[in-house]
Amino acid sequence: MMKRRIWAVLLCACMAFLFLPAASAATGQQDGLQVSLTADKASYGADDDILVTVSVTNLNSIQVFNGSLQLLLPSGLSFVSGVGIAPVNLGAGQTTAFSFTAARAGRAVDLPATGGAPSSPGLWLGLALAAAAVLIFLLVFRKKTRGRVLSAFLCLALLVAFLPGAALAAIITKDFTVIQNITVGGTGYALGAKLSYDWFVGDPAPATYAVTVNNGTGGGNYAEGATVTITADEAAEGTEFSSWTVDSGGVTLDDDTIATTTFTMPANAVEVTANYLVLPFGFASDGSVILTTLPTGMPYSYGIVGEADSVDRDPLTPPLDLTGDTEALALARAVPVDAAVTGITASFTATNSLPPLVGSTLTVYAQLYAAAAGSDVYVPVTGASVTLEPFTGFVVTGDEVDGTTSSLLIPVDAGSKLILIYYAQIEGLTIPTTLTGTAAATVTFGVPVI
Repeated sequence: MMKRRIWAVLLCACMAFLFLPAASAATGQQDGLQVSLTADKASYGADDDILVTVSVTNLNSIQVFNGSLQLLLPSGLSFVSGVGIAPVNLGAGQTTAFSFTAARAGRAVDLPATGGAPSSPGLWLGLALAAAAVLIFLLVFRKKTRGRVLSAFLCLALLVAFLPGAALAAIITKDFTVIQNITVGGTGYALGAKLSYDWFVGDPAPATYAVTVNNGTGGGNYAEGATVTITADEAAEGTEFSSWTVDSGGVTLDDDTIATTTFTMPANAVEVTANYLVLPFGFASDGSVILTTLPTGMPYSYGIVGEADSVDRDPLTPPLDLTGDTEALALARAVPVDAAVTGITASFTATNSLPPLVGSTLTVYAQLYAAAAGSDVYVPVTGASVTLEPFTGFVVTGDEVDGTTSSLLIPVDAGSKLILIYYAQIEGLTIPTTLTGTAAATVTFGVPVI
């Protein structure tokens, strides 16, 4: 009998512990920010200190700035220690905590502030003692029906004792409040913790990086990993889209040879340029051009060949100032975009016969001349010339010579103007010569190297 009384006393002690006032907590969350308000008890005597701890956790992957936490005390309670408002600046994943002490206003004796976060029985200790109480009760009353009923009641009490306090959150844009209800001297009060912040962190807009598209569309700001679609501008007259160049950013285009393509945005700015090829320039004389040489064999008269016409001029003394020569200027071809001359193919067909070329050769040349935009002074484009196969022996009407120069990369600026000059020169036994014929040529272009 004495043993049972001892067990009963132990059981009552455990039950009394379970129903001690437990720490009361409320938690609220908005935009990835979590606020927990914890009072050390749910019920206080009229002259008790109310120990409150408020923690703020930033659950986001970015920092929150310019936040403030305010402890809201209802009428009838006042601060004993701690400040009512505190700044909050948290890095990603960080937590900060603040402690306050409050009391019923006008209480008989104001107790000194604790100066720190309150302590309360640990959850695991409470669970261990509760489990011990259940075990003792089952050992003592395991054979009695009422023991089973009391065991069930004890388990229910265990669950109730450790349930967190209710959380009521009043959410306002960019601030929210967590409320915890307590009683002091039998009167109910609502403690509040209000978090305000001015940085949107709930579903933060990812960092973006600039895309610059030269000669095309699709530029803007994009997040890392986004698929960026770029489209080249419509080709100007006389040009066609050629390719894309990645100027900076180190991206790989899905296909750099088509006008609309894509790439995956990196974590840095990107600049791309759409390149255009100038369509080949065709030159052809509508009739015969007249090429003459001096007794020294050097060229004298020359032909200026345009797209479908030509004029004869003399003497050939570069540079050629064609100011006021409307016929010649009308034959010039304007370059629509920056380009590079990549090759020239030229031919010449004689329309007259010559005396036999004894001890000499007659060579026809095609030379590209260029003038800057706004200028009518044309200068030879270095390297942009073709030496046609020379005439030797008998030259009769219909004889044709041709030649090609390839693998060039000679830059020409947008807006510059081009003409093609045909001239002849005799080497060996030099005599004055007049050669007439039709001329035709094609100049090809590529993308200039920057």
